[in-house]
Amino acid sequence: VGMARELREQAVPGPLHVHFDGAGGDVAAGKYTVGASLEGYAPATYDPIDIAANVSGVLLQLRSGATLKGRIVGLELDELGALELIAYSQQGGLRRGQVDFDGAYTFGSLAAGTWNVQAQVSSSGRASSLQVEVPEGALEVVKDIEFGTGFTLSGIVLDNGEPMPGIMISANSSMTHSGHGTSGADGRFRIENLPAGTYQVMATTGMGFRQVETVELSADHDLRIEIATGTIVGTVRSGVDGEPVAGASVVAERLDGSPDSLVSSRLNFGNTIQTDARGAFRLLRVQQGSWRVVVTKPGFAPGEATVSVAGEGAPTVEITLTPTEGVTFSLALQSGASVASAHVALLDPSGRQLASSIVPVIDGRARVSTVPAGTWDLVVQAGDGAATRLTVSSPGDHGSVVLPTAGTLHLRVPELEQEMMARMLLTGPDGRPFVSASAPSLTPGEWRMRAGQALITGLTPGVWSFTVEHPDGRSWSGSAAVTSGGTVEVSLP
Repeated sequence: VGMARELREQAVPGPLHVHFDGAGGDVAAGKYTVGASLEGYAPATYDPIDIAANVSGVLLQLRSGATLKGRIVGLELDELGALELIAYSQQGGLRRGQVDFDGAYTFGSLAAGTWNVQAQVSSSGRASSLQVEVPEGALEVVKDIEFGTGFTLSGIVLDNGEPMPGIMISANSSMTHSGHGTSGADGRFRIENLPAGTYQVMATTGMGFRQVETVELSADHDLRIEIATGTIVGTVRSGVDGEPVAGASVVAERLDGSPDSLVSSRLNFGNTIQTDARGAFRLLRVQQGSWRVVVTKPGFAPGEATVSVAGEGAPTVEITLTPTEGVTFSLALQSGASVASAHVALLDPSGRQLASSIVPVIDGRARVSTVPAGTWDLVVQAGDGAATRLTVSSPGDHGSVVLPTAGTLHLRVPELEQEMMARMLLTGPDGRPFVSASAPSLTPGEWRMRAGQALITGLTPGVWSFTVEHPDGRSWSGSAAVTSGGTVEVSLP
């Protein structure tokens, strides 16, 4: 409050918001970044402060930010009404823009530096982007955003020769060119005004099924997407009395490779499939091939089965869940902050995630009820604590666990700023792939970069190694020292 009052008197009039990264109000001892923002001004930050006692005399100077404005060229009135404008800075910062019915747009309060502007029509997926340099001290930058005319990509989606309605179709060539549509009752789709180029055309269902086709677009093109799917039917029972287990979560993981290595191999990634009162489940539109079906429920060890999905028939599986007492431990944060709950991931010997959950921490104690009998690895993450890997014996009490204060890695590859995705492999100070309990990766240590950037949180202090791989064969490698409570910025040439 004292800092906010001092800033208001010395810098600018009006209400002022002062925040601490990762905290608010009274803060525990540690390293903090102080920021201030006010409508019409570029945000200001103060170098990280080591707080061991009350701090005074911190001054943040707010400078008038630049206004970025111009015209949207190439869109109709109805498209302008569905236009979304976002600008993000390579130095940090995010702004949303405004557009009027006449096609004039504005972004306010942009700090000096490089800004990437993305404009997308939500109704059609048409997109355009540009990069803008805001000079130091500039009050206004003028730049038009152009949506060029192009070609039409149309086609039909077939499942085992039958029209497949309701399939989301997206076409992406870079951050600059994209579009999307949905197949109708006859299985047909249409995406207009795509500039010439190479496009990754992805067909996606709501349950996470994806199929990718590559299209060279130099004229109007009609695409036939052939999909071969099947169904998995199963029942989940208790290993004690054979009774059905209702409310168990079911996930299918592809075993024989994904159509796109940059897409999740989990069939219902981001969705929940649960067994009914009879312990039964049914997975629809499963791509043909080999799958691992994994079932989890609190109080039981995970169960799984391997199935092969072909064009005819529906493979039936029965999976048994064994009750388990699990593992208990006391949990605390090195920073001294309180802990109400923790993210926990159970790993097999290869580092593959078998189950994940959020467990309550009551009077400093936590219980993970999904750990089978034997020795296993757990990843525990809570509050400002790092994702920490433990080796535990179940059933039993693991004793005391103290999570070190986490650090953050912000990785940039400028050469990939116009690319939709790339893959990053991240290895920790212990030489093992990084596994987060709160944001599970597709495979151990594997993460996604979008527009040439990745922000990975929850890292233990120490030296981390990383490799970035693009589907065209390009790669970049490096390492960085992550510190407690800090963010290390790395740009790979």
